[in-house]
Amino acid sequence: MDRRVVVYATMLVFVCMLAQSVILHAKSETRDNSSNDTFANAETLPLDSNGKGYVLGSVTGANWFGQWGDDLPAGDDPEDIYKITTELNKMYLIKLTYDVGLLAIYVFNSSAITTTDNWVYATGTDSCIDQSSDNPAVCILSSKDTTHYIVVTAFENITSNYNLSVEKVNVNPPPPDGNDDCDSAMLITQGTITGNCSSFDVVDWYKIHLTTTQINFDKLTITFSITQNVNEFGIAIYDPNSFPLTGGICNSTSSPVSIQVVCGLTGYYYIQVWFGNKTMLTPIDYSLTATITGVNQIQAPEHDSNNDFGNAPMLTTTSSHTDQLDSVNDPHDFLRIDLTGTPSNPQYISVKINTTFEWKNEFQNFLGVNYVSVTLWDSDKYPITSDTNSKDANGIRVPKQTMYLNYTSETTQTVYVEVWVYNNDMSGGYTASLTSEIVICDNDNDAFHANMITPGGETTGVVCKDMRDEEDWYKIYLKSGESSADLITLTLTLQNPSQEAWLYLKDPVGWNVASGITKGGIVTLERPACTEGYYYICVVSSSESPGKTYYTISTSIRSTQFVDDHNNEFENATPLYQNTNFTETVGPADVLDYYIYHAEEGDNISLKLSALECDYDLYLVTKYPSGYFPLYGCIVASTSHNTSKTAESIKFRTSMAGEYYIVVKYSSHQVPNKPYKLEVYVPTHNLPPEITSFQPSNTVVYMRPGQTQTFSVTATDTSPLTYKWYVGGVEQIGANTNSFTYIAGTSPTTVKCVVRDTTTGISSVTWTISVDPKPTLRTSTPSENEVAIPADGQVVFSVEAEDTNHLGEVTSASLTYNWSVSQSGELVQYLGTSTSV
Repeated sequence: MDRRVVVYATMLVFVCMLAQSVILHAKSETRDNSSNDTFANAETLPLDSNGKGYVLGSVTGANWFGQWGDDLPAGDDPEDIYKITTELNKMYLIKLTYDVGLLAIYVFNSSAITTTDNWVYATGTDSCIDQSSDNPAVCILSSKDTTHYIVVTAFENITSNYNLSVEKVNVNPPPPDGNDDCDSAMLITQGTITGNCSSFDVVDWYKIHLTTTQINFDKLTITFSITQNVNEFGIAIYDPNSFPLTGGICNSTSSPVSIQVVCGLTGYYYIQVWFGNKTMLTPIDYSLTATITGVNQIQAPEHDSNNDFGNAPMLTTTSSHTDQLDSVNDPHDFLRIDLTGTPSNPQYISVKINTTFEWKNEFQNFLGVNYVSVTLWDSDKYPITSDTNSKDANGIRVPKQTMYLNYTSETTQTVYVEVWVYNNDMSGGYTASLTSEIVICDNDNDAFHANMITPGGETTGVVCKDMRDEEDWYKIYLKSGESSADLITLTLTLQNPSQEAWLYLKDPVGWNVASGITKGGIVTLERPACTEGYYYICVVSSSESPGKTYYTISTSIRSTQFVDDHNNEFENATPLYQNTNFTETVGPADVLDYYIYHAEEGDNISLKLSALECDYDLYLVTKYPSGYFPLYGCIVASTSHNTSKTAESIKFRTSMAGEYYIVVKYSSHQVPNKPYKLEVYVPTHNLPPEITSFQPSNTVVYMRPGQTQTFSVTATDTSPLTYKWYVGGVEQIGANTNSFTYIAGTSPTTVKCVVRDTTTGISSVTWTISVDPKPTLRTSTPSENEVAIPADGQVVFSVEAEDTNHLGEVTSASLTYNWSVSQSGELVQYLGTSTSV
């Protein structure tokens, strides 16, 4: 029953469904700049006394395939939503025309807004979708509600101007004809019948009885014609077990469609007439002629008995199965596999099907394709997984002769492999082979179970999404200091260069700081550590690589120059308290900038990222007990299809009080640090403490190793203050007053005081410590370290030394000298302060 739903119509709109799924993902990470982008803000489209109205507008959407996953570029204004008031039980025709790009219309009734204000997740009993034509249109029957919402959405990163019109249509829908589903199919015999379809009656079902014996088989031929040229009229034939066999499309009165199939089972075969036009209100007549002829094994040499579950031969790991198929005489075969998996010992199987069918693509519609499909079914006729004889290559369908069905089972069960060919002139052979093994879980499938790897070495592994091992995780410790950081280089190499896999590098919080997919079996990533801690390396199998993917990861770490701007992690986020705007930079050595704002419930946060020269991400993140959760991310891609796009925005209304983090993330790979401008518009709740003075007053302090310096701050606020001191970014335990004493080491560093109030206010001051090096001894006389002095003898000692001051100047003028004689550590005689004694 389930498979008898409009299978061929579904094939026609497959591209539309794919596009919708992509735009849904893009929408889950996009906000636009217009006001009518939610149901609550829907703009009213008034209808006149005749039920007519129109509106002019424009939308700018996201690019479908410009980038993938987290790098999908967002649209400036990808949708407009309108609201219309309709009359109950009346028909309304909704049309959309536009100039460039690709637009679609979605229609929902008012029940949609009870579930969500975001149309992407909405459902409505009168919902309609049309994105399959250049000028989409839908017709709705206002049978359950008098309020409807119309969504105009864009799929390409280009501005499209549109005209949206609504018109009440004075047409009454015809009564049901009684054969609208498979269970109510009309019984027919040989001969001609007539019927009609329209937007109100989009499918008719018929059934006809066919018989087969071991040597003779009924052959059914269906000839289908229409009385008016119209798009999206088609027919399909199903066998008694509900499996589709063949089909065709008829769009012209001058080109009738003829399809035929040889009976493989005795029983009722089902004929489906389907109509995909959503705006044809008047019925279109059709004629269907059924002819049954007898054929024998000689006339149908490909015909065999394994065309249902009950007659499926066994496929095992020790023997393959080779057979012939023909789209008329024997359109599909079934093979049986018995599985013995258990929860503790899951069984993995991989069915490999090599075909000899000639692949051709007449892509005006899917039914013009020489189509081979392989499907793995469970015993209840529920599909588990499937594959076809073509694949996507940069948006173009290309052939493939080998298909795979991979599955992991934890139960003892029987599954069935179906090999099905579609097209009335298609025949060829196939060979199916089976491999099987018990799954041994490697337990490194998330960050919590990541394996430690050592820099400078190689690590091997295998991923396989069908063995429930789609990802392997590793971790490595990287250091990051005030002026230098570890630079990690990762190279992922696949054993089979024709396979694909993703490589990700994530920072200690989990942000994806670098990623890439293998090209020719290899990919290399390189990033400096902007924060110190464990970084995570993730290898993910690609959907284009069935079966096991064997890989090797090589890692190397070297030190690189790094300028720490001190807001590279949540703990060091720069606080924001009120409306502000500023310019900063991010880049390969500074991937993330963090800002923090304390919001109250119901606050409106508005963010704008502008002056962009490369790819950035803008996130608003709130903190949960388990970590940081991205609420909303707007991905900017100025180097994608719209090079003039230089700004992105987030608008968010808080549902709870708390700390919200604004994160600017660098997404490019091979450009230097680039500036951005961030504008923040937020309510003012609390201002930070005011630091009125600090000592030393100069924030650059020059010290010699071992020298002592006291630092202090004076601050005021309306609430009590607390103090924390940091040296080189490390908190000094016990240093909790407004002063701190520091003893200089041999390396430059920073001293920082953070002042907090009792709520969210934070202020700080940072001193940069420059360490003057020790003087350099140039010459000494005598040159020996031990000198024998005779009784009453005299020896002249002298030295020459030089020093580099904080300006980088080499001098000896500021040096002082002290000479003395000591014996057993005790001072015997002080000799003076000249350069020689």
